[in-house]
Amino acid sequence: GTTNCTLPQVVIALTIDTNGDFGVNCGTPSSGSLSSSSVSATQCSGSTGFANGLTYTNSKLTIACTSTIPTFSDNAYFNSISGGTFGYDGSSFRVTLPSGVMGLTLGTTITCSGSDKVSALTTDTSGKLKVVCSSDTSSAFSSSNISTTQCASNEFVAGLKAATTTSVGVNCSTRTLPSFSTTSASFKTSSNGTSYTGSMAYDGTSFTVIIPSGMMGSTVSLDSANDSCSGTDKVSALTLTSGVFRVVCTTDDVTPISSVAVTPLNVGATPTATYTTSNKRLTLGIPAGATGAKGDTGATGANGADGISPTISVNSTINNGTAAVSVAKTANDYKFTFTLPTIPTGYTEKYACFKNDGSIQILANSNSSCTSGTKYTMLLKP
Repeated sequence: GTTNCTLPQVVIALTIDTNGDFGVNCGTPSSGSLSSSSVSATQCSGSTGFANGLTYTNSKLTIACTSTIPTFSDNAYFNSISGGTFGYDGSSFRVTLPSGVMGLTLGTTITCSGSDKVSALTTDTSGKLKVVCSSDTSSAFSSSNISTTQCASNEFVAGLKAATTTSVGVNCSTRTLPSFSTTSASFKTSSNGTSYTGSMAYDGTSFTVIIPSGMMGSTVSLDSANDSCSGTDKVSALTLTSGVFRVVCTTDDVTPISSVAVTPLNVGATPTATYTTSNKRLTLGIPAGATGAKGDTGATGANGADGISPTISVNSTINNGTAAVSVAKTANDYKFTFTLPTIPTGYTEKYACFKNDGSIQILANSNSSCTSGTKYTMLLKP
């Protein structure tokens, strides 16, 4: 933008464009001299704490404030290391750190020449990372120095041995399996994949496996005080409470059945048998047989008596409540009772006479007459 003014114009305001560059506004000055009374003491602060120019307001030179941070971008030094940048793009600050500020930097010796290989990493006198090179020494050991002889199916590898003067092989042992002491082992179920910690050991002859609690289902124990029945008592039930099994004992009743009762059941029902200990009675439920063939139609009966005409009446009392109608039968009398809705809360029942000539007359009560018109009942809410 404009950066200078041509006389007789002078700078009357400073501006800043979208690129963050300052400019000036020019204007013809009025006569008079500038004094401290002509300069406003207004300062930029708070959310509008950035000055972006000058204005001439109310005969005073005043600072122009803005809440927008000017955008900028420039080179920056970090710990005396150049190559970084620092700037603001209008929405966020951006910082680029040069190499070496946050850690090691590479020195000049970072590769090895010829057939040399990197044998170590170190730093030079200035703290920069470099490599240590050494000649590549090839091993004389190769696949031709390995014996391919394997152990038999009933043998295990016990170690290494010199198969020949120039080859290495395995030393085989005929023992079945090395013994080992109790070792922690993980057991996993195939249903949900849950792992349980148990143990396993081998003494040279047999395995000892301890399966963890809960691996094979719910963990239960037997109550030693209730695990058997004494004398002639017998187990009549089993109980499982909080993972503890108990047996329930009852006296072994050897007295024969004193009576038998038969209860008929419906056709097709399942036969039943129940025993009542109090009276030693066996009750059998026996289904009835299938329905027999239909017999011949019997003789026509005598004519019935003439019917009685019903009496219909209406209860003279009309109840208030939910709208409904009910009927009560007494002998041959049918009495209907009507329930009309109650007036809703806040409403008042009023009466009006809509006359034939189009006029409306508000009546005093339900007993007031309506001449030359029709009387209506209305619910009004103030």
